[in-house]
Amino acid sequence: MSTNKVAVLATLAIKPEAAEHFVASMCEVRAKVLANEAGCERYDIAQGPTPGTYRIFELYESAEAFAQHNQMAYVAEAAIMLSMALAGAPTIELHDVIS
Repeated sequence: MSTNKVAVLATLAIKPEAAEHFVASMCEVRAKVLANEAGCERYDIAQGPTPGTYRIFELYESAEAFAQHNQMAYVAEAAIMLSMALAGAPTIELHDVIS
């Protein structure tokens, strides 16, 4: 049994010198996502288990809502910031939500 919901788990390694800017920028992105995207039910940023590692948890009501999220201008701007802040390739997992 599954729902139409899509969960996203991104794991990001951030350069130490970029960490403060990354956190501030992603908090701004979070606010924009939650204010502008009715299809996004959750967008949380967490410190990962090791220094410099962060996790972003996202929950969308549907694949369409997630696709719409990826078309937002502030997401494109965040991708540019991330390209400069990343210490390595990110891991992004998409999951179908069961319940």
